[in-house]
Amino acid sequence: MKKIKYLYSIILSIVLLACQPGETVSQEQNVNLAQGQETIAISLNNSEWIEKMEQKPGVILDVRTENEFLQGHIEEGQLLDITSSDFISKLEGLSLDKSQAIYVYCRSGNRSKTAMTVLKDQGFIEIYELDRGVLGWEREGKKLVK
Repeated sequence: MKKIKYLYSIILSIVLLACQPGETVSQEQNVNLAQGQETIAISLNNSEWIEKMEQKPGVILDVRTENEFLQGHIEEGQLLDITSSDFISKLEGLSLDKSQAIYVYCRSGNRSKTAMTVLKDQGFIEIYELDRGVLGWEREGKKLVK
């Protein structure tokens, strides 16, 4: 029952965020008291995101729908649709190391900001979100793969 309520709250958050214009989220660092570790959840522009990935390789998550993913995605991006009702179970199924750097993106930056919050809530401690998503990526001439 708790999982259902949690999923409904995620879906509601997505709907509300999708109706708002994109906005830049500043650097956010919280102390994860349960684990005694600092949680880093930061929105980065294209060049900062690429630079961070070069400095600290990690897992790239594309939180768009499968149709969006098939139209083109960032190289090495793994599909994990944030709008899916089983997002949490699919995330758990990836068996990711929660101390590993996670890079997350979507179409415009709204869903990836939601995913960043969910990842934080699930205990991931280093999350980097691509501000402005694939739209900003392509706008700067960056390529997608199919």
